[in-house]
Amino acid sequence: MHDFKDSQAKMESDIKALRADSRETQRRLDGLSAKVDLTWRAVSELSADGVRLDRLQKRVEIIEKKCGMIS
Repeated sequence: MHDFKDSQAKMESDIKALRADSRETQRRLDGLSAKVDLTWRAVSELSADGVRLDRLQKRVEIIEKKCGMIS
């Protein structure tokens, strides 16, 4: 009977430790998920900035051509 109680206590202890590990793992996953979201936002913003730069470059080229025609 003593072995059974020791075994049960050990299992309960292991379960508590696993729950703590699970919480820590979930916390880390949440942190990684937030980083992934931020990374995708940054990539999207960089892409949008690239499109804006392309448009500005085209406008500059048009203005330069017009200035060349006027000069």
